[in-house]
Amino acid sequence: MRKIGFLLFALIFAGSALAQTTATNFNVNDCTGTSHNLFSDLDAGKVIVLVWVMPCGACVGPSLAANSVIQKFAASFPGRISLYLVDDLANTNCTTLSLWAKSNEIPITAAFSDATIKMTDYGTVGMPKIVALAGTGHEIIFNQNSGVDVTLLTGAISKRLISGISEIPATGFNMSLYPNPLTSNTLKLKYISDSSEDVNIDIFNALGSNVKKMALSKVSNGNNEIEIDLGFLSSGVYFFRLTGGRKSGILKLIVNH
Repeated sequence: MRKIGFLLFALIFAGSALAQTTATNFNVNDCTGTSHNLFSDLDAGKVIVLVWVMPCGACVGPSLAANSVIQKFAASFPGRISLYLVDDLANTNCTTLSLWAKSNEIPITAAFSDATIKMTDYGTVGMPKIVALAGTGHEIIFNQNSGVDVTLLTGAISKRLISGISEIPATGFNMSLYPNPLTSNTLKLKYISDSSEDVNIDIFNALGSNVKKMALSKVSNGNNEIEIDLGFLSSGVYFFRLTGGRKSGILKLIVNH
């Protein structure tokens, strides 16, 4: 009866409302007895997605959708993103909660039944309630009740996980890309090498995945120019990295086919 009443309450207040802009720390054990300190995980560069459930039938779809977003990033950013499944009022035991996740094929990093982790710290309640947290400032980057906007969640996570990829001047290379934005299939790379050495090229997409690798053997000392076929790339933002010896540089590339 308690579950039914709570679900009706959640539906009435469905939506997203922030009581605060930063996370509330917790230091608790999950259902396997493993200790978790939220702020320590965020300070280490992780993105934590909290999913509160009763559990209930209406919780399954959004929980699966949130997990599908997480799995898109997990391969490129191993150990950097986690899904924490949390019982709403901590009155569902760990065995029941874990079996519910398993029976509905919802992969989770950890399950919790601990009243310390409160959804009311993040505004109104929802079934499920999905909140994503990131950064050393312990920011709330996503907050939604009774559903999940996959596009918004993907964008919020993407901005945090690729924050370590940005333009870095290529010391010793004097690198340039043109045309940029790239509207054709062929990109020209110009750079200056101060020695004859092997050079590696890596191109990353907005999710941080490496979409192309090239190895150039013993490039010439001095001015160099090569053409690279990038017709396979879809329109979007990419990061072009050139490395050689102890030198490295990254430039942002806009593709607009």
